[in-house]
Amino acid sequence: MPETLPALRKTYVLPLPAEVAFRLFAEELGDWWPLESHSLSALEGKLPLSVRAEPRLGGRIVEIRHDAAEAEWGTFTAWDPVRRIAFDWYVGRERAQATQVEVTFSQRGDETVLGLVHSGFENLGPGAEASLANYDEGWDLVLGERFLKACGG
Repeated sequence: MPETLPALRKTYVLPLPAEVAFRLFAEELGDWWPLESHSLSALEGKLPLSVRAEPRLGGRIVEIRHDAAEAEWGTFTAWDPVRRIAFDWYVGRERAQATQVEVTFSQRGDETVLGLVHSGFENLGPGAEASLANYDEGWDLVLGERFLKACGG
């Protein structure tokens, strides 16, 4: 059995109510996700058409690639509107190699604290530690810059 790697934990403060932040994250992913750098098509030097989420338990997160083919990125494993979502994350891999992502939304006055826990990196096999380091930087761009900007920050 592979050695368990530490979970990656991030916290971001968003300048809007939790219900709005949740909706933006879960239902309007394609409006703010940095497809030009964080997509399977981008790995091939192409720009994908879009990314969309099916906002429900069991719903998929899907990239519509540059050639119009669909590529699954993940599947929602928890769906608690306004408070929490979780998903198996397997962009470019088999589902058996999924990592797990949990995102929480906590109201604090007029702001929302978004908490991210990304775990299960040991499922990636060789190179798992490098993937953990890449995601550490990647979530800061995806959430700390792009999502924060979409939230008005």
